Amino acid sequence: ERLIKNAIKTIDKSVKLIKDVRELEASESPITINLREVIENVIERYPIKFNVEGDCICQVTKAIYSVIDNIINNAIVHGKTDRVDIFIEDKGEFCEIRIADYGVGIPDEIKDQIFEEGFKYKSEGSGLGLYIVKKVLERYGGEVIVEDNKPSGTVFILRIKKIV
Repeated sequence: ERLIKNAIKTIDKSVKLIKDVRELEASESPITINLREVIENVIERYPIKFNVEGDCICQVTKAIYSVIDNIINNAIVHGKTDRVDIFIEDKGEFCEIRIADYGVGIPDEIKDQIFEEGFKYKSEGSGLGLYIVKKVLERYGGEVIVEDNKPSGTVFILRIKKIV
């Protein structure tokens, strides 16, 4: 019975991610949005401690909500963090978001694989989440980078071109 429940949960997550991809691929026009407002909207659903600093305005589609949600959800579910610090900075042509957690971190040997379609590491996930993050950011003329957080955890750096 537990296996069936887990399978249903995985299917539900996969369906949600597929819908997110469809939204990404739809010809939805970018809107001007304050990234701090997006982040504050996403984090209110999570019961851990957050620190959010800075803001930046850019033109993106609503798929940015899925990007932020995916990184934060991964930090909690896979990283086992109880705290996330988020720094938003206007870098001229780009908005940069640094999402730092204090969990178990990502092993060096898989860092170059985590953005590949279907990649999973010791989990029941769909293997699509970080792939979608990467594709959405590339569509905005941006990128995603992963680094270690010292002394523990992970930092995801999201760079988003301000005007697509």
